[in-house]
Amino acid sequence: MDLFTEIDKLEQECNELDPGPDARKDMTRNVTARAEKFLRQLENGEFEVFVKPGDKKSSGILKHPITEEKSNLDDILDAYEDSVLKSGVQIPHPMHFGFVPSGAIYPSALGDYFSAVTNKLTGMFYTAPEGVRLENMLVAWVASLFGYPSNHAGTLASGGTAATLIAIQTARDSMGIRGRDYERTVVYMTGVVHHCVKKCLQVLGMHDVIYREVSMDETTLTMNVSNLRYQISKDLERGLKPLLIATSIGTGYVGSVDPIDKIADVAEEYGIWLHVDAAYGGFFILVDDVKHLFKGIERSDSMVTNPHKGLFLPYGSSVLLVRDGRKLFESNVQTNSGILQDGSDMDEFSPCDLSFELARHSRGLRMWLPLKLFGIRPFAAALEEKILLAKYFHQRITGIDGFVADPPPVLSTVVFYYDTTDDKKTEEFNKELLARILEDGRVFISSATIRGKYHLRICILGFRSHRKHVDLFLDIIKANVKSLKEYYTL
Repeated sequence: MDLFTEIDKLEQECNELDPGPDARKDMTRNVTARAEKFLRQLENGEFEVFVKPGDKKSSGILKHPITEEKSNLDDILDAYEDSVLKSGVQIPHPMHFGFVPSGAIYPSALGDYFSAVTNKLTGMFYTAPEGVRLENMLVAWVASLFGYPSNHAGTLASGGTAATLIAIQTARDSMGIRGRDYERTVVYMTGVVHHCVKKCLQVLGMHDVIYREVSMDETTLTMNVSNLRYQISKDLERGLKPLLIATSIGTGYVGSVDPIDKIADVAEEYGIWLHVDAAYGGFFILVDDVKHLFKGIERSDSMVTNPHKGLFLPYGSSVLLVRDGRKLFESNVQTNSGILQDGSDMDEFSPCDLSFELARHSRGLRMWLPLKLFGIRPFAAALEEKILLAKYFHQRITGIDGFVADPPPVLSTVVFYYDTTDDKKTEEFNKELLARILEDGRVFISSATIRGKYHLRICILGFRSHRKHVDLFLDIIKANVKSLKEYYTL
């Protein structure tokens, strides 16, 4: 076979990867029909919100490995629906109150679809100038919400952990911390800061840094500023190097909000990098009644907030902001060379110069499309509703004899437990209550240990979650408490 014949033969085989318009329409129609079916079943309550994972032997998806053989689209999607969609947690479900729920508003999925089909390389300004401008415009809008200055910089990251990693890296580099300094470098945080902070330090190779756990206000579970100042002064006396204060607006445990403005006073006095994790709580700034909680955030050196939480986007959406954008750029930029040399000397920040990522999914359309389509008001209304639903649940649960829910909700998270008056029995009772609630399958919640005591925990954040769903959950609680009280003879 001569070279031309071989190339032509391979071209014919390769053309299967580029189906024609009729085939594309059929594929798209099939997928969208199944998406509609899923959403309809969700609305009709046909899905259990949580199904415990089975063992590996019972896995359905593992029966469909990659082989040389072709499969038809119906069989492939059937396999996905029958296995992946029917196990674990249904994240878009209105009764998903566990962890910090994500959203998945439909226009974002359309944005992802169109982004994937057109496949713009928005990591570099040179390859997608308007796509990069779109992302930078979104970053600038978020920065404006929090009062960041015009010389800020930021990037759309895959999630809060990736965004936090970049923030800590930038803090380290701008503070001149090198490997030889790690054993004398100090990071300050409370016991309820998100665990991604420590994970990011480990990923950056900073295993030897010193962690100082700052005490918390016993009532609000927020950072004690006096204790922070005391620990910093003692560390300076020891000749150590304070690097970072990690704070939170909306802790994962109880949704508490640290006093950022007072902490900023300390950070500025001692020249320490102030980072705010607002991954969960950030977009509540759209709600007028809680704007006061954000006082001082404009003074932070960096912050993270997640549109896949507070703006109800699908997973994979986080925003990192750095107040002095030049520091973010200098920590991440690499002189282009080789195949990337044509992309240098552009007049706008490229995402690849503000992050460790180079090639990555174009993230702008999934966020810009729904914000343009709906405007900001429906998002603000949904967030305000969640705050009020948390207050409503708190009022109702504390009205049931035996339940304790303290502290009261600040945002949309409530922690609570049934008090049997015996500490050991109380923990057993609440663990069994959680097990029965999850076994029921109609609602998904999680737990948290607060002040050494086991609590049940709900976070109301899904845009489909409304008062009728909270009422159903309360009915489920009451029914299970009744049977448990009989079992424990209470």
